[in-house]
Amino acid sequence: MRRLLLVLALLTAGLARADTPALLQSALQKLLANEDHWAFTMKTQSFDKTGKPAGGPYVERYDPSKPFDQQWQLYKYNGRSPTNLELSSWRRSKAKYMAQRQEHSLIDKLDLDHVTVASETPDSVIYLVPVLKNASRRFPADKVEVFMTVDRAQGALTGFSVQPREPFRVAGVLKLESGRIDGRLDVIKQPYAPALTWVKGDGHLKLLGLFHIGMGAEQTYSDFERVRPYNDRFAVKIGDIKALDF
Repeated sequence: MRRLLLVLALLTAGLARADTPALLQSALQKLLANEDHWAFTMKTQSFDKTGKPAGGPYVERYDPSKPFDQQWQLYKYNGRSPTNLELSSWRRSKAKYMAQRQEHSLIDKLDLDHVTVASETPDSVIYLVPVLKNASRRFPADKVEVFMTVDRAQGALTGFSVQPREPFRVAGVLKLESGRIDGRLDVIKQPYAPALTWVKGDGHLKLLGLFHIGMGAEQTYSDFERVRPYNDRFAVKIGDIKALDF
C-alpha cells in the first residue's frame, strides 16, 4: 500500500500536465484520493466459450484497515469452502498480486500526455488514453486502447473499457483475436467519488493457429464499508487540521 501523504502528492503532481484534460485530471485525482478507503466483498465468476458458468464463484473480502497479511480473506473457492492446499495456493497468489500492486498502478501505464476525446455528450466525456510503450511484457501497447468515461457533473470516473485495436500474440503461441474488458464505478456514499462495482472481460484466443479458445470472467463488488487504511493508522491531528482525512 502506498504512503499516501507523500505518494498521493507525487501522483497528483504527475497528473497535472498541460496536455491532460482538466476534467480527466480531476477524475483521476479523486480516484487516487479514495484508494484503499473501502472494504468490500468481491465475487468472481468465470465462463466457458459458450458463455455458461465454468465452475462456482470465488468470493473474497478485502479490508485495507487490517494488517497487510490479513487484508484479504477467501470465503468461497470455486463455489465451496477451500481446502488447506487451495487456501495456501490462494494466499501465495494474493501476496504476489499485492506486491505487484504496490509497485505499479494502472495510471503508471497510461500516456496522459496524449489523451484525446473519443466522444462526448452534455453529461459525460469518453477519453481515449494511450498505453505507454513497454508498459507490459505480455502485450504490445500500441495494439491496446483504453477508454475512460468521466461524468461532467461529478467530475469523476464512472466507467472504462480496454480493447485491442487489432489481433496480437500473447506469450508467442497464443493470438488474441478479439475481446474487451469493461468496468463500472458507482457512488457508494456521498460525498465520496464513485468506486469500482463491476468488471467483465471476455476474449477469443487462437492456440498455435489451430485451436480456438473462448474465455470470460465477471467480478462484482458489494458490502462496501468506509475504512481508514492500515498505513494511515498513525495519522495525527494538528490543531483543527488533520494530516490525512478520509
